[in-house]
Parts: sequence; structure tokens; C-alpha cells
Amino acid sequence: MKRLLLDTDACIEIIRGNPAPLDQHPDVTIFLSTISRFEILSGLRKSRGGKREQRARAFLDAVETLIFDEAAADRSAAVRLYLEGKGTPIGAYDLLLAGHALALDCPILTGNVREFSRVPKLEIATWR
Repeated sequence: MKRLLLDTDACIEIIRGNPAPLDQHPDVTIFLSTISRFEILSGLRKSRGGKREQRARAFLDAVETLIFDEAAADRSAAVRLYLEGKGTPIGAYDLLLAGHALALDCPILTGNVREFSRVPKLEIATWR
């Protein structure tokens, strides 16, 4: 079965109730990076609770979280060096997620194709 690592924007779409990110990718196993988990939890701390927080917590409970490990850090560092050398850096969290996906040899599911397409050898899946 194909695996997909979720970018934070895909997580947010799913939490908001938009089924499109997953509808276009049936028969896949989805995973969450500790990086995206951090981003979601940071957003929850700013929120006022309610249904969105309940949906976010249910999502976090339902999706397996993969730890950003040494291999992910190594790949992220290599990507950063490459992109900075070309003068085309990407955001810090996107950089870490790209490195994590590369270390896992797993496509990343994102709506942010523009940033992630700069990363060599990164397989991108999208719903847009």
C-alpha cells in the first residue's frame, strides 16, 4: 500500500472537514510528522477551543505520528544547503518536512506544490 506523509496544509484541510486531500488518494496509508504535529498543536494553543479543536485532537489521535529523527535531520540539512546554494530557499517547516519525506522515501501530500517542487527527488502528491 502506498504511503503519504501529510504536509501541515493537508492536515488543516482534513481537520476543517475538506475530504479532497484524501479523496484523490484512496488506498493510501497516511502519516504525520512530528513537525506537522507541532504546527497543529501550536495553532490549537492559540485557539479558543470548540469544534475545530475537537476535530484537530481527534485527527491527531487517529493518524500515526512519525518521529523526526537523525536521518530526517541529515536529509533536511542537505536540502537546505542545496536550496540556499541555488538562492531558492523554502520555509523552515517545509524544509524539515521535505527532509523527513525524503528520509522515509515517501511522497508528501501538500497543496503547497510551489515550495516543495524546489526540492530535488521529493515526490509530491496533491489534491489541487
